[in-house]
Amino acid sequence: MNEGVRLLIVGVGVIGRAHAQRVQVMAGCTLAGIAGPSAAGAAFAAELGVPHWNGIDAALEVGKLVAVQGSALFHKPAAYFSEAPWRTQRGGGPILTDMVHEVDYLRLLAGDIVEVQAFASNARRGFEVEDTAAISLRFASGALGSFVLSDVAASTRTWEQTSGENEACVRDTTEACYLVTGERGSLAVPTLRLQTAVGDPSWFEPMAVRTLATPQADPLQRQLAHFCAVVRREATPLVSARDATRTLQAKLAIAEAATSDRAVRCGAPPP
Repeated sequence: MNEGVRLLIVGVGVIGRAHAQRVQVMAGCTLAGIAGPSAAGAAFAAELGVPHWNGIDAALEVGKLVAVQGSALFHKPAAYFSEAPWRTQRGGGPILTDMVHEVDYLRLLAGDIVEVQAFASNARRGFEVEDTAAISLRFASGALGSFVLSDVAASTRTWEQTSGENEACVRDTTEACYLVTGERGSLAVPTLRLQTAVGDPSWFEPMAVRTLATPQADPLQRQLAHFCAVVRREATPLVSARDATRTLQAKLAIAEAATSDRAVRCGAPPP
């Protein structure tokens, strides 16, 4: 189907939001994404089910979204399970306890997830629940994704260790846990290493490489400050009930796919 003119909205002020909402319902054009470094931009993009870009340069240089690769590969020590045996039982595996955060990240990077397939294994730990899963995803934009999840993998390719969000985990600034690829380039996250085609994209030609700048701040402190502002009615929530519902739908669809040996639709977006 011809999707018409693809438009990127820069900024999420009153006018930016009005334009984005009209693009979504107007024939002959498609909302390609939202660009802007603010948390409000990320939340608005997630609400609309489209990709979010911290800057317009990265959005334009990567081009139309093709695929997303992600990983949460880490090793939970034995004490993690011995101190809470429910984690070894049904409902305690990494798909239901950890994947919800990764679905949030995937939706932020690539928009709404509409269909998933998954394989799960408990071959390493032998618990009742899985210790490893491989997941395929289809996004509303037509882009595809793959994700590998394991809590028994000795690796640092997980958000907590690559981003430094969780100070209890040893940080690895050399690794990325997500790769967003487009028709003209790719962006590694959270390192923000951007590769772009110099001329016409070709695997026979070198690509330009640079690392985007990003402000350093304590994310938990920023979350708490925003939460308090919402309680005082000084701000509106950056993450809506719709976001939470869509993330939960996708996570439960992954769990169902892992046990049913079939692709599972994620359900219609809530109103």
